[in-house]
Amino acid sequence: MVFQEAPPVADDELPMQFLPESDEQKKSPESVLPWKILVVDDDAQFRHSLQFALKNFVYQDRPVQMLTASSSQEGALVFARETDIAVAMLDVVMETDDAGLRLVRNVREILGNTETRIAMVTGQPGMAPLQTVVTDYDIDDYWLKTDFTAERLRGMLTTRLREWQRLRAINQARRGLQMIVEGCNAFADARTVADFSTRVVIELTRLLGVKEEGVVCATEDRRGSPYDACIIAAAGAFASAQGKPLSCLANVAVRDALADCLIQRRDLTLPHGLTLYLASQLDALSCAVYVEGVESLDETQQNLLRVFASHINSALVNVSLISRLDRMAYCDSLLDLPNRNALMRFLDSVMQKTADSGHSLILLDIDDFSGISFVLGFEHGDELLRELSRRMQAQFPPPAVTARLHDDVFAVLGPSDMIAEERLAKLSSTGVDGLPGRFISLGTARLDLAGFHGSAQEAMAMTSLILKSAKQAGYGQSRNYEFRMSGEAKRRLAISEALHLALDSGGLSIALQPQVRLADGVLVSAEVLARWTLPDGTVIAPSEFICVAEANGEIVRLGAQVFQQTVEACCQLSRLGLSQIRLAVNVSVLQLMQSGLLRGWLADLAAAGVSARNIEIEVTESVAMQGEIGILERLKAFHEVGFSVAIDDFGTGYSSLARLREMPIDVLKIDRSFINEIGADGDGAIAETVLDMAHRLGLLVLAEGVETEQQAAWLKARKCALVQGYHFARPMPLEAFINFARRH
Repeated sequence: MVFQEAPPVADDELPMQFLPESDEQKKSPESVLPWKILVVDDDAQFRHSLQFALKNFVYQDRPVQMLTASSSQEGALVFARETDIAVAMLDVVMETDDAGLRLVRNVREILGNTETRIAMVTGQPGMAPLQTVVTDYDIDDYWLKTDFTAERLRGMLTTRLREWQRLRAINQARRGLQMIVEGCNAFADARTVADFSTRVVIELTRLLGVKEEGVVCATEDRRGSPYDACIIAAAGAFASAQGKPLSCLANVAVRDALADCLIQRRDLTLPHGLTLYLASQLDALSCAVYVEGVESLDETQQNLLRVFASHINSALVNVSLISRLDRMAYCDSLLDLPNRNALMRFLDSVMQKTADSGHSLILLDIDDFSGISFVLGFEHGDELLRELSRRMQAQFPPPAVTARLHDDVFAVLGPSDMIAEERLAKLSSTGVDGLPGRFISLGTARLDLAGFHGSAQEAMAMTSLILKSAKQAGYGQSRNYEFRMSGEAKRRLAISEALHLALDSGGLSIALQPQVRLADGVLVSAEVLARWTLPDGTVIAPSEFICVAEANGEIVRLGAQVFQQTVEACCQLSRLGLSQIRLAVNVSVLQLMQSGLLRGWLADLAAAGVSARNIEIEVTESVAMQGEIGILERLKAFHEVGFSVAIDDFGTGYSSLARLREMPIDVLKIDRSFINEIGADGDGAIAETVLDMAHRLGLLVLAEGVETEQQAAWLKARKCALVQGYHFARPMPLEAFINFARRH
């Protein structure tokens, strides 16, 4: 059948008019492409007639591109290949009586194409009744070929193209909204601004159907130059610019567009791209996004873009807040360095790589930083911290990590060969790589992870202990981790746990070491010493468990048990007629500073019927000189109620004569290290000086650690009142001491 040429149809006779867009109006890429019309019919003459009828057909300034197929199989292939067919005209009867209808089901159900508008045509109306076809199949028109004219054909196409446009816009909007929902789910997982920005590029290009090519730059300083904004995400041809300032972007047009976007705070378009402005309302963070390959946007895309921008602005608020919290948690606010939390993450990551053995951890502490800040001012102290930070970053660039742990304690974690001694030495020099110089004295501790077996927390704890040891040794000291330190630490931990159990069960005892009057050898007193023997018979030396007890606080319970056993010993001595012997107990600073110690001791003595004059308390010289925490007042209180007071290890600390005159002291005990000089390489000058000073102050002197007759004779010649040591007697249990007392 051949179409008759229909007379032209006036625009005002069409169902709906579409005004042509002006030259100034932006058009989408689709707006310049022809409409795709597919004709599937085994009648070649009918196909040619349609082509002739649509030769000059134009809808919305776009011509028609007619595709043809001579069978339903060929038609199915065309449908599979071409995804944007607007209208299809299908013959009902081709290779089979229902070939066209089968093709409709294939298109709708198998290919899932619900957008193409389908018109069925037939030359044999009885083969497929109109009512049945319209009811059972998703079609829009059903025409007899004899009814077609050019005018009707163009009217039908105009209607179907308009429907296809609307349906396609609806589906595009639905798919776009689905993408936005999925994108928002992706944004919910972003924890950093950089991660968020990368996802913005991915989701935005996916929404607009272009390649992943784009840039995201951000700034927190709206008053500064937008060209200083940092490129925090870049993809495609822009990938090499990531992490650099916007001014480094090679594409000048894109660079200027992003800068203008940040200045004007609004979206901008380029000939081949699009910029979006994003802002977090919680702070000054501003972002500009550029996406390449966006020629223009139709109305649906513009609406979707507005929805997308609204969602990512909201997401940016959350990400900005999370990023700020992370910064607070992992960044030092004064120096803008990683803090302890951040360093522990790095350290844990390094130590989990069991194959890695080439890293070291260094801790550094400024010597007398508090004194410097107090004398020169806290502003000077902060500037000193900044100077050290600059020097450390200059000497230990990435991959090393420089961190501030707290106060004036810093850390470096990096490859061992990079953290060399000469680099550490430059931190104390007067200039580093041209930086303004000032001398900085540092204490340092080093732990090579290759020789350490433990967790990140244990590595940090061990290095901190080593640093403390270096600081105690004086200014500018350095200490390195040695493998034995780990074994010693484990042993001390085991001792600590066992000591706790021993104190619970009363597993500690006392020994007494006689103190005799040197002039006639008469026993006048004894020092009470703590002793600890494990159930298996192993003896733990006091030098091991006393320091552990002081470190873990058990020295208070230990001192209490020693005092109880001392009171019991006094009772036994009194019953045997030896009440004149005084027993000396060591008191730690933790014990002495207990508010109820004196009251409790007096109650225990009263209950046992023992006088305070039978007890002497010994404190070390370093403890006695701690006047700032009220030690003097505590000692005076004990002295006033009858306790004798002795200063132990005298000469090893620092005492002023004025301080000694204030102290309620009865006895000075010369440390054994000075007694060892008598008759050896030394001449006993310090011991002699202590004796002369004590005589002038009217104090008794007791020499500890007397082990030879020569030492005893030297001390006797210089009128030393009391002596204690192996030359006279070793520490012994109470029963042995009673026998010794009866003989002396």
